[in-house]
Amino acid sequence: MKFSFVNFQFLIIFALAIALLSACAKTPDDNTLEGQWQLMQAEYPEQTVDKKSEAIYWAFQLSLLEIRSHYVGNGTDGTTLCRYNYTGDSLLIPEIYVHYHTSDSLITDASTELLLPLGIRGNKAAFAVEQLSGSRMVLKNQTERLTFRKF
Repeated sequence: MKFSFVNFQFLIIFALAIALLSACAKTPDDNTLEGQWQLMQAEYPEQTVDKKSEAIYWAFQLSLLEIRSHYVGNGTDGTTLCRYNYTGDSLLIPEIYVHYHTSDSLITDASTELLLPLGIRGNKAAFAVEQLSGSRMVLKNQTERLTFRKF
């Protein structure tokens, strides 16, 4: 069988299509951070709280954090959406939105305690990343230390 010009054109077109498809693919910011994490424990200055039975999940994907829980109230469905910035030793959450059944609402009250059961105090958060592995994550700020397991 001879190698013809038509075969050559087909190979070139095929190679270009593969290159274009792979160039457009979005890649994770950090493979270790991305995925779903279950909040296992929250440590406060006055007490340590076991959170495992509360089924609170933080899911990281492409700079979007979705926090899911059974805490439903005030028209919410238990979903909180956030943008985040991860730099290796810190995790910053500058904006937090509570998901209502028909829309999302930015939390603007800096002193809100609405998200306290989820591990966030106020309308933004800044955590130091104490530990991050394929199975365990520990986040710490001035008042909380949150321990997660990869789920």
